[in-house]
This record gives sequence, C-alpha cells and structure tokens, in this order.
Amino acid sequence: MYLAELSVDNALQIERTIESDIAEGLLDEHRWPRVIVGDAGTGKSTLLWSLATELFRRGRATPILLSATWLLRTDVTGPVDYLVQGLNELSERSDVPVILMLDTVDLLLHDLQAHQILLRALKMVERSGIAVICATRPHEAGLLSIDNLRDHQLSSYDDDELDLAATALANRYCQGAPPGEVVASIGRATARGLPAADVCRSPLLLRVLFELSAPAVPALDDLDMTQLFRSYWQRRIVRDARTDIETHYRPAAQNNYSEVARASALGLLATGLPELPPVVFPNAVAAVGGLSAADIDEGIDALCARGVLSTTGDRRSFFHQTMFEFAAAEAILARRPAQSLATLTQRTSERDGDLFVGCVLEQALILGGDDPALAADLVASTTQLTRSPSEAIQGIALVAWAHHSSCLDQPRISLRAVGASAVIRAAHHIPSIAAKPIGESISQLLVIWEVRTDIVVKAAVLTAMTRLAYRDPTTVAHALEHLDLVAAVTSPAVTPDFENALLRLLDSVAATAPVLVRRVLVAVLTHATTRAHIALDYFTRLWPAIGSADLFAEVVRVVEDLNVGNHTTAFALGRLLYQHRILPGAPHTADQWREITAHLASQPDEMFVFMDEAELIAVGQMLVAATVPDVINEHLQMLLDTTSDTARSIVIHHVLPALAAASGAPRECVRTQTATIANTLDGGTGTMSPSREQRLVVELLGEHEVPLDFIADVMPPALTAADWISNDLLLPLAPRAADAGIASAHRALTQLAAAPDPNAAIDPLLRRAIHRTPTDEQVFDCLLQISLAAGRTQDATALVSGSERRYGRVDKHAPAIVSHCRERLASPAAEDRESGALLLARLMGSSTATIEWSEVRGALHVATGTRAHRDLIGCLWLQTSPEDVSDLIDYLSSLIDVDPGRTPPIRRRRGVDVASAAAAVEASLRILALRADPTTTDWDMVRTLGCYNLEDADKVVSGTKFAVVMDHIVRVHETSSAAASSMLLDYLAAVSRSDFFGIDVTLWRRHCAQAVRVITRAHPTRIGPALIELCGVLDTDVGTVILDELAAESYTVLREDIVRLSRTAATDDMRTHVLDTIRSHDRVQGSLAFPEILAALDKSPRVYTLVELEEDLRERRNELKAATDHAATTLPKATGMSVTALCTQLSVSTSTFKRLRAVESWGVPSPNLCRLIDDYGATLGHDFGLSAQLAEFERAEDRLKDRNSHVRRQQ
Repeated sequence: MYLAELSVDNALQIERTIESDIAEGLLDEHRWPRVIVGDAGTGKSTLLWSLATELFRRGRATPILLSATWLLRTDVTGPVDYLVQGLNELSERSDVPVILMLDTVDLLLHDLQAHQILLRALKMVERSGIAVICATRPHEAGLLSIDNLRDHQLSSYDDDELDLAATALANRYCQGAPPGEVVASIGRATARGLPAADVCRSPLLLRVLFELSAPAVPALDDLDMTQLFRSYWQRRIVRDARTDIETHYRPAAQNNYSEVARASALGLLATGLPELPPVVFPNAVAAVGGLSAADIDEGIDALCARGVLSTTGDRRSFFHQTMFEFAAAEAILARRPAQSLATLTQRTSERDGDLFVGCVLEQALILGGDDPALAADLVASTTQLTRSPSEAIQGIALVAWAHHSSCLDQPRISLRAVGASAVIRAAHHIPSIAAKPIGESISQLLVIWEVRTDIVVKAAVLTAMTRLAYRDPTTVAHALEHLDLVAAVTSPAVTPDFENALLRLLDSVAATAPVLVRRVLVAVLTHATTRAHIALDYFTRLWPAIGSADLFAEVVRVVEDLNVGNHTTAFALGRLLYQHRILPGAPHTADQWREITAHLASQPDEMFVFMDEAELIAVGQMLVAATVPDVINEHLQMLLDTTSDTARSIVIHHVLPALAAASGAPRECVRTQTATIANTLDGGTGTMSPSREQRLVVELLGEHEVPLDFIADVMPPALTAADWISNDLLLPLAPRAADAGIASAHRALTQLAAAPDPNAAIDPLLRRAIHRTPTDEQVFDCLLQISLAAGRTQDATALVSGSERRYGRVDKHAPAIVSHCRERLASPAAEDRESGALLLARLMGSSTATIEWSEVRGALHVATGTRAHRDLIGCLWLQTSPEDVSDLIDYLSSLIDVDPGRTPPIRRRRGVDVASAAAAVEASLRILALRADPTTTDWDMVRTLGCYNLEDADKVVSGTKFAVVMDHIVRVHETSSAAASSMLLDYLAAVSRSDFFGIDVTLWRRHCAQAVRVITRAHPTRIGPALIELCGVLDTDVGTVILDELAAESYTVLREDIVRLSRTAATDDMRTHVLDTIRSHDRVQGSLAFPEILAALDKSPRVYTLVELEEDLRERRNELKAATDHAATTLPKATGMSVTALCTQLSVSTSTFKRLRAVESWGVPSPNLCRLIDDYGATLGHDFGLSAQLAEFERAEDRLKDRNSHVRRQQ
C-alpha cells in the first residue's frame, strides 16, 4: 500500500503542532471532510503518514492512506465503487473509525475527468459516514468543491517545531556537534530576526541548509535566501558535494550541470509555466539552444538525482519555486543582460503586471545589483517599474532597492510616488538581507520614515528596526534619536498595530537606550486609555533596564490621571511595583515586605483603594519568586487572616491560585497550609460553623485556575462519600474533586443522584457547579439529575446552558427535562411557569432532541413578556417539527411586521416587547432561509431580515446573519442557479452599503466561500467580474474571503478584473491582499508563453559578470594548485630522488621547484617550469598537464582584467 511506499525518514520526522487537532477532528462524531493545505516542501505527505501510523498504533482508528492517483487505476473495475465498498465493509468489521487519507489530490485537479472522479469519490465516502482527509497545495485547494470541507493550513515551523526539527537534523548531519548547541544557535538566529530566520522556518529549506553544511554546523550570520540558493547552486549543480571528497577543488567538467539548469529555467520561463510534463520538459530545454539532446537527457537525469529537479505525478519542476526564479535569473545574467533585463521589464509591466516573469526579474535585479557594469540598466529597469500603476510591480523595484540602494536613481521621489504595499514589502525585506551593512539598512528605513506619512508604513519601519536591533541594538538606538517617536505615538492616526510595533522596538533597545525608552513609554501610557495595562506590562518587562524611583512616581501619576481604576490596570501596576521593589541597589527587605503584607491584611474594606490592590498583587509576585518556606508561610498566614472582602477576593482568585500553579517552595507551602485546613473538613464538622480559613480554602479549591492535581494533593484521603454529603462546606467542592479523580467525591454525587438526601447542602453544591461546568460526563449527569429531583429549575437551566450541544450531553436527559418543564408550565405560580419555559428554551438550544410545536406553542403563550419568551423564540428554528414552517412564520408575524419598501422596514407589533420582537427578527430569518423550501418568493423578506435590525433605518449586518443568508443562497442554487446568482449580487451590494459586524471571520468564512464557489463554479465569467468589483467596497474581511475563493477557482480567467481591483479597492488592507494574491497565483500558475526572452538572449553574446569571472579565476587557481601539488609530491616518489637531486637532474634551483607548492595570488609556476615538469613526467608515464592548467589560469586572468577595464570605462 501507499503507506509502505512513502519515503519518510523516521529519524527526521517530527510531530507538527496541528497534528493533534487534526486527529481529534477526524475522530469527532461529525465526519466532516478535511484537507491539509500547504506549499511544496511543507510536509503534507509526512503529516498524513504520521497521522496514519499514530492513529493505528494507538488503536484509535483504522487509517487507509492512498495516493490520489489510486483512483485512476485501470487494473480495478470501477476503482471508486471498489474503494467505497471496501471501506464500508472494513467499517462494519472494525471497532474503531475507518479514515480514508488521500495524498497529493492536486495531481487530479488539473484534468477535468480526473477532477470529477476525485469529487465523486470524496462525496461517496462522506455519505457513507467515513471520515476523509486529503492533502493539496494552496492554489488547488479551491478546486475541492466539497460542502462542509474543513481546511488545516500547514506552513512554516513554529518555535516548538523548529526546535524538534533542528534537533533531528543536527543528529543526522552535524555528527560530533552537540545537538543542543546547534538548536540553540538556530533559536538565537530566529529570535534575533536574522535573515537566516526566513530559511530556518521553512521545513524544506532548513533541511537543504543542513545538507549543504554537513558535516559542519550551519553558519547563520551571513545566510539569507539568496546566499542559500547560491550555495545550493555550487554544491548541487556545479558539483554534487554529497559525493565529493574535497569539494574545494574544481569538479570534473562532466559533473557541472550549470548549463542544463540554466536552460531548464529559461525553457520554463519561455513557456510561461513553472512545471511541465516530463516528456515535454526536454523540448523546452532544447528550445533554449546550445545543448545536444544527449547532454539535455543526461543533465535532466543528473539534476533529478541531485534533487534540483522534482517530479510529482505527471509534472516536473525545480524543487522550489524560488530555485526556478534564481536559476532563470542566473541564466539571464550569464549572457550580456542589458537586452534581457529590458525585455523582462517590459513583459513584467504589460498585462497589468506579469508577476510570473516579474519574480524572475526581481531575482535578476538582486543578483546583478553587485555588478557596476549593469548599474545603468538596473536603474532604467527600476525606474520603469516604479512608474507602473500596479503596486505589485512597484514592489519589485523597491525590493531591488532594499538589496542595493543604488538601484533607484531618486529614491525619495520614488518612495513618495509608489503605493503603501510596495514600500511595506521593501521595509520587510531590508532586515532579511545578510552581509549588508546595518548602517545602510538603517539609512534606507529612515528615508522611508521621513518621506511616508502612512501609519501602516511607519509600523512596518518599526518592525524592521526591531529585527535590526536584535543584531545591533546600539546602532539602532542611535538611529531612533532621529525619529520623533513621542510625536508619532501621540498622533490621532495611531493604530493598535503601530503601538504594538513600537512597544516591541522599545523592548529591543531598552538596555542601550533607557532614556529614550522611558520617554516614549510614558507617552504611550499617557495616551493608552483602555490599553493602559498593555503599556504597564511593557514597563514591567523593561524595568530592570529603565527603572528608577522618579520614573515609577511618574508612571503612578500618569495612571492616576488616566482614571482607569479597574482591576486589570491595578494588577498590571502591581506587577510593575514588584519589579520596582526588586531593582538592584535598593531592593525591599524582608521586613519591608512583612510590613506591607500586614498592612494589607488589616486594611478595612472601605479603605482598600486602587494602590492597595496593586500592592497585594506585588506581594503575590514576591511569594511566587520566594524560596524560603518560613517567609512564604508567614505571609500566607497573614493573607489567610485578612478581614477585608476585597483583599480576600484578590487572595483567593489571584494570589493563591498563582502559588498553587507554581513550582518549588511556593506550591509546597500553599499545599501544606491548604491541606492542613482541608484536613479539618470532615463529616464531623458538618453542622458546625466553619472557620474563615475553611471557607477561604474551599473557595480557593473551587477556582478554575487551581490545577486539578493540586486538589487531589490536598484533600484528605480518608474522606468517604458520607463525609462529602454530610459536610455543608465540603459538598459544593465535590464536582471539582470528582473531576480531579477523587473517588469518594464521585461516589457522593452518584449516591445523591440515585437517592436525594434532604439534609444535604444541595443549594451551595449546585450554585458552585453551575459556574464551573464539570468535564467528567458522569459528574455532569449526576448534577443534572440532582437538580431535577430537587426541583431546582434554575440550576438545571444553567447546567443545560453550559453543556456543549455537539457532544450530545443533554440528549439522554431530554425526556426528563421536558417532563419537568411541563410540571413547571402548569404551575399556578408565574415564576415557576417562566422558569419552566426558560429551561425548555435551553434544552432546544443545547440538544438534538426534537420538541413538538404544540409543546413549544404552549410555552410561548405562558411565557409572553418574559425573558423565557425571547429565548424560546430564538430557538424556534432548531428543534420544532411541523410539517412545514407556516405555523412558525404566522406566529412570528404576530410579533413583527416586515415591509421591505418601508422605512424602517422591520417594526414590532403593538404590545410586543422589544426583546421578543428582536428575537423574532432573528428567528424569522433563520426559518425562512434554512427551514422553508428554498424558493425565490421569500427573497425580499430574507434580504431585508439579513440587512436590518428591528426598527432601524440603517443597514446593520452581523456575522451570523451574513452566514445564514449565504447558506440560503446555496440552497436556492440547488433549484435555480440564475436566481441564486442574482441573490448573491443583490445581497452583497446591499451589505457593501451597511455597517458590517463580522465578529469572528471563522464563523461565516465557510458559508460565504461555499456560496461563491457553487455559484461561480460552472460559469465564473458571468458573475465573477461583478463579485470582484464588489470586493473593493465590501468590508475587508468579506472581500478577502470572496477574492480568495474566486482566485482559487478561476484566477486565470478573472486575472484582469483582480488586477483592476488592486487599483480601485477602498482600503490599504484590501489592496495589499489583492497584490499578494496576484503575486502568489502568478508565481505558481504561470503566464502566457514568453518566447521573447529567448530572442533577446540570442541577440546577446555571452558576457560573464564580475562575480562569475572572479569565481572562475579562484577555481582555476585551485585547479592549478591541485595539479602542481600532485606533481611536487609524485616526482620524488617516482624517481626515488631527494628534492635536491631531482632539481639537479632538471637543472632548476630548489627555490624554483618549491614554487610548485606555493601557488598563491602573487605567484604561479613559470611556463618554462611547467613545460619542463610535463616533459619529464611523461618520460616516467605521468601526465601532469601543468602547461594546460597554467594556460587556463592565465586566460581567466585576462578575462577578468578586460572586464575590469570595461567597467572603469563605463564609470
């Protein structure tokens, strides 16, 4: 099977962070189809393999892992039906879920017939109730038009994954180096924001880095993407360093496949595609010219063997998209590039920006920027690019400028003229360039700061400065003096993103510029208002570097002036206060801390002020850091004895839970004191008045922040079920104790559920339980049974509300709850009737049980005018079961009047309260959109309900309403695609002129994407352009979801409309997203054929760059040195003579002969000596070839001299 065929290296395979979430999702009772989406090299196949092996090993599932191409097998009749039948049979025999895993489904998404086979298979498997997960690249993911598809994004390594991967790679490739040191060096590089971080975060590139460095530890200080690919070129294309013994020697010519690699990249560029079928690939290479068919075939095979070229299914490409762009740029610069650069620039600027070609141009500008001979051509190219109306094209020029500041003729003018996204892209690149003087990088960022006023650009500059500060904080700190950061932070245009970027920058330079940081942080705090606690937390973090008594007094004054005396701010100030009191030089003594705690513990409640709260948090921080048990116990005793309710609340909810969650002495001390008091909680004290300490301990153990294992540690092991039941103080703790695994507490709840004890403290038990819903299923069942048996309707309501519907927790109790509701609804007491109606509403919202309309109708009548009435209305669309929805709509129409042509369009009927009418609006929308037959007759009502709130003349759209309307449009599409298309455009146009409250995009993203997908799938050009135009005026979140879906499905046919959107979108964020979309899709999907590049290259003779010529001379010198070393060593051995005797025989001096071992830049053997050695060696049967090697060296010298002369003439 495919699982066995997968080549996964166990030693290098690591668990990805999302792996456990995917596994749990696959085992969930809802068998949603799932897809892992990731670029090439992110580890999709490895993740599927890991999921399959782990689920099988643990006995949690029976995974079937296949390549998607299995569905195209010809040796099986009807492979899809055969597969589904086999999965069903296996599922019937298996005690655990069967899961189908399909790898590389993108291979089937480019052929219409294969695409249909795949979709049929996925839908049949889903209908069978079998979980299915597949893997694909991002740009093909949109073609998986499966309802309810859940996607899991697999991208760069996070910190934990990076540590695991670096450890595995160090063990494999850096033998002899301690893995911990290797991991630490990579961790430091990423934490400091070094350019190498971009390489290290990529799973594929990190492995390439280790392979290229082996057996040495990777050098990270001067590494970036460009340097990595340059090294890769030398060690995998020029030579195969994996097999070289001495890789510094020039390889044999037959091992150098540079020309084939260049021709391959040019061939792909000329076709306009990043990948080709293997049978066509050689033809594209041959079109470049200069290579024989045999050379092409041999070179392609070698590059595939070396991993440079990758073959996946029926496609062949470079192993990484950036490698293709690098190779194409190398090929262009290998000839006289002036004409080629002009041709690339022209093509990139056409078609509203061709970013497939543009990315190659960007690499060429970066690689050629070091060559003075190309200076004029580079400036001409970047000037043309900055004049493009497309910000994506402008960004190419600015990225080149980020690498080489001389690339722009007048950078200040260009930076003012181009779009914000282009400048932001340059700012992000500047700190990612290795071996670039930091002063030059800072100068460029300062120019951007000076000429741009956009706050989003300034935030990008601050982020880039932060990365540079991790490398050289002193230099960056000096540069910050040139920025008026105080004025910037007090500007009304400041956003949270700008503020966060500034705070991170201040963090990075605090140790070297404390005065500046103090001044700016105070300004941030002064204008923080609701974000004061965030600024205070940064003060706390930086206090060791910037703290002083005067500064603390100023901070306190600013906080008091802000007048934001809430708990969050007080607690943040308390954390700062603790840091202030442990500053070196004047730390608080033990006596001073003791006095503070004593004062706080005795402070009357009416005198407990804002600063006292901060002081108490500071004491808690001190205790968490304390190591002396006696000191901790002394303070704990004072805190436990406090009489202030405010102080007691802070101690219980913040101080003690922090100690319980700590380690070492603090946890042990609070555990000991808590256990001592807990030991007094036994059955014998049930009727006694509990002490203040006992009450405090019980409240503490009931806190959610207190770990369950702490509760298990402190509770007396001798407690019995009877002890729990008989102790009024102890019983409310039983649910938490049972969750902690204390069996006696579990038995006590079970006994109470089976046979209620009239003397038990049911009231406090349930009151505490409803605030912390139990995690244990049986504990929840017991509490719900106890509440129903005791007639505690409100507690039962709270428990039902706290349960999660997806787990079906309440379903088993539905009959008992409905029966209890009937009793309450029949009660003569209004309070009982309302509570019964409210419990019924909670049941409808929390279970999958069906409630008859007649039952609900009676409850609605009884509850009219109450909160329960509103809640029942809100749940009408869920569980009621009339044959049609007309009864529900008639009832709701008695509460609200909807007239689309009136202002406001939705009004409440006379005598109906506002809350019930508002609930009726939501319920009417859901019933018409999701329960009624999907027809066009109700569209005016659905659109109105989806756009307006009750008695509001302005459109206000919530995320939930938006999702409901999208689902309705999908349902209508099943019967009339034309009507659904019209509805989608109609509703989005209405939404574009409204206030949109999307809440969380994850709540409606899938619904919106599905509506766009099903409606545009067959004929994207009919509605696609109109949708793209709407994206420019819609809420940014909505616009990005729609654009992503359209681009994934139909980028090629809608590209012109998307490019137009990049210029017309209303917001910077939307324009940036559009440009990123264009760049991403152009790179991967390719472009129109580009034969002009071959014509441009044919017109230009081969001219080497200075860098190439210098490298060539070094290699020729190394080659000559290897040959002369060989001759100097071989001749004495072959003749049996000493060096002196040999020199006499050759009639040369010993000093002349020794020049054979001293080939350096200042001296090489003379032609006469080389000829003499060659001739003498020939008489002994040795072919040293020194004369030929020397001639090659001299020709290389001449070429370099000629090029330098040419450069000087141009300058």
